[in-house]
Amino acid sequence: MKTRNNDQAMTRFMINNIEALESAKRLVEFLENHGDVSPDEINWCDVGDMSSINTDLKEITDRVFSEGEYA
Repeated sequence: MKTRNNDQAMTRFMINNIEALESAKRLVEFLENHGDVSPDEINWCDVGDMSSINTDLKEITDRVFSEGEYA
C-alpha cells in the first residue's frame, strides 16, 4: 500500500513540476517582452501590475530558496 501511495505522490509531483516549469517559461517570455507593453505606452497601472508580479515572484523565490521570511 505504501508503494502505491508513493507512486501516486511521485506522479502528482511530476505533473505539478511540469506545470510549474511551463508557467515559469511563460513568465520569462512575458518579462523579456517587458510585460507586452510598449515603452511609449507605459503608465502607472503598468507599474503597479509589474510591482505586484515582482512581489508575488519574490514570495515564491523566498519560499523555494529559504530566504526572507522563510530563512
